[in-house]
Amino acid sequence: MFKHLKFNSLGSTQDELKSFVTQNDLAGIPLFKGTSIPKILCSTLEQTQGFGRQGKAWVKTTSSLAFSFTLPQLTPPTLTSLFIPVMISEFFSSYQIEVKVKWPNDLLNQKNQKCGGIILQSKKDFFIVGVGINLKKAPNISRIQFPSGSLLSEDQDHPLLSSTSYAHDLPASIYEFILNRFTSVQAEDIRRSWQEKCAHLNVSVEIKDQDKIEKGIFIGIDNFGQAILKTETNESSKEIVVSNGSLLITEKKDLGI
Repeated sequence: MFKHLKFNSLGSTQDELKSFVTQNDLAGIPLFKGTSIPKILCSTLEQTQGFGRQGKAWVKTTSSLAFSFTLPQLTPPTLTSLFIPVMISEFFSSYQIEVKVKWPNDLLNQKNQKCGGIILQSKKDFFIVGVGINLKKAPNISRIQFPSGSLLSEDQDHPLLSSTSYAHDLPASIYEFILNRFTSVQAEDIRRSWQEKCAHLNVSVEIKDQDKIEKGIFIGIDNFGQAILKTETNESSKEIVVSNGSLLITEKKDLGI
């Protein structure tokens, strides 16, 4: 059980949920076991001021999802941003829809087009997690490495979209799916599952963090969710760890991009 805030139109589900948690009496709202953290989901039919990592705008189209929810921090907290895309991928996989992941927290469809993104805002000992997913139509945005895409084609019917209120019902099902698995999750399970779903494992990438760029073969993530790159020169090879940044794939072979 959890509190579900439903709206026809919002600026941002992240901002609305953050404001709700801060300004309202949370008495009576179900809590995560052994904590004072409330279980709350916020979804909307229309989102006009959505945003993603580094403040980038997230454009919500028709036939898309925009929702946010509360979740306690995993140990270490950085693993939470990997746990969420893994859970979303597994949720859609149960309906025979393939969703891949891209470091650190993007969602890709089977054509390796970006169809979703995740953002986490820390609040005391929990996160407010924001999710945006293009279901049947992608915004017309030019992306060099990952063009925008959607999980389904525009003319494709699917039972998940049979309800007229799927913009609220689907987020509720996804949140319930996550809640059912959250208490038993282990760091090594997250790491292994994430790497199995990774769209760019063992290919050349570059990770840009402001003015710093690291290049190498993406060989996986560590138990803190950091990217591990293997770099090679004529004389030696080494592994480097990257904790933050935007990843671009530089090896396009067999990736469909």
